[in-house]
Amino acid sequence: MRRSALCLLLLLLLTLAAPAAANQGPPAPAANEWLLRLVTDEQTAAYLLPLDYTADGVDYTLTEPCLPLSLLAEAAGLPLFWRSFNGQGAALWPDENAARIFLPGRPEVWHIARQKDGWQAAAEVQTELPRLINGRLCLPISYLDCLGLAYTADIPARTLTVYLPKARAADAAALWAAAEPQLKELLSPRVTLLGEAAASFDAAAIDRSQNVLLAADALQGLVVAPGAAFSFEQAVGPRTAARGYRGESIAADVSLINATVYRAALAAGLAADENSGWRNGGSLPVQLVCRIKGGRLTVQIYRLDDPAAAGRFLGSVAS
Repeated sequence: MRRSALCLLLLLLLTLAAPAAANQGPPAPAANEWLLRLVTDEQTAAYLLPLDYTADGVDYTLTEPCLPLSLLAEAAGLPLFWRSFNGQGAALWPDENAARIFLPGRPEVWHIARQKDGWQAAAEVQTELPRLINGRLCLPISYLDCLGLAYTADIPARTLTVYLPKARAADAAALWAAAEPQLKELLSPRVTLLGEAAASFDAAAIDRSQNVLLAADALQGLVVAPGAAFSFEQAVGPRTAARGYRGESIAADVSLINATVYRAALAAGLAADENSGWRNGGSLPVQLVCRIKGGRLTVQIYRLDDPAAAGRFLGSVAS
C-alpha cells in the first residue's frame, strides 16, 4: 500500500514538472548572439545566431544578425537551389508566384514574376549585402521584406521572430531560364573586394549624420585608375554650408570618414598615408563603395577585374 502511494506521488510530481520544463523555451541569447524564432502553422523553431564570424582569416562582428537562407527555406517547406555564373554563386528561392535570386556580396535581388507571356525578371538594389558565413548564404534582416515575410525584432532582447506561411515551389527550371540572361550580363564583369573598414557615430546627432552622409556620398563610386593617386580633400571638396554641411563638428565628422577610408586602403594593401591619401599601384582600377546604416559607416575598396563593372553593384549610400 505504501509503495503504491509512493508511486502515485512520484507520477504526480513528474506530471506537474513536465509542462514547466516544456515552457522554459530556448536559452536567452548571449551578448554576441541573437535568438531567431521561425514560426509556421505547425511549429516554432529557435536558433542562436552569433554576431562574430571569421572569413578568409579576417574576424568580423555584425551589428545585427544575418539569417541563413537555408533555415528560412526549410521552415517554409521550399527547396533551395544554387547555381554558379562566371565563378560567382546565386541562390534561388522558388516561391510559386514571385521567386527571388540572391547573390553573395552583391546588392541586387532578382524578382521573377509570372506574367501572361511567361516569367519576367527584374532587379532591385538593396543597401546591404548578403554574406557567406560558414559556407551558408546569410541575408540581412531587411531582406525579409524582399521575401514578403512578416517579422518582429525585439532589439533589447536580441530576438527576431519570422512568420513563415507554407508556400508552393514554382518550376525551378523555368525560373532559371527567365533570369539567366540578365544574371549572366550582371555577373560577367567581375569585381574583387580588396579591403574594408567600419566606424560608428551618433546617428541621433542630426548635424553629424548629415555631414557624414554628404562626405560619404561624395566618395561613393569613385574610381581610381591604375597608377593614379586618391586625395580625400580633392574627392570630398569644400565643407561649406552652401554644400549642406552644418554644425560645429564638421571637421571631426569628415575626419571620421577620412580615417575610415585610410584604414580600408591599408586593408586593401594600398600604399596609404592618412594625410596625403593613397595610390593605386595595381594594374586594374579600384572603386570606393560607402554604406551607412544607423550609426555605422562602412567603406569598401573593390578592384574592378573588368572596368565595365564600375557602377553595376552600387546602391544608395544610406539605409
